[in-house]
Amino acid sequence: MLGSVQNHRHDKTTVTIDELVPRDHFLRAVDALIDFSFIERITTLYYCADNGRPSIAPVTLFKMLFLKEADMAQDKGILPKQSVPIQS
Repeated sequence: MLGSVQNHRHDKTTVTIDELVPRDHFLRAVDALIDFSFIERITTLYYCADNGRPSIAPVTLFKMLFLKEADMAQDKGILPKQSVPIQS
């Protein structure tokens, strides 16, 4: 029997990071070993609490730089390549 075409464009799916990132991925080890909360303590003095636009969290900015460096290290062979790339 010939079925009709169904549009799934508006279907909603929930996916967690745990489902996407393999258990042995480099970033899981980084997350387990490094506590990035020190960055917020260091940078608090440089952010105004009551003036200006809301900022991107300093920890987020630092993690973005960390990912960039880790990706470059993989490209240079310093870190092993992952089956799931750090950045896509």
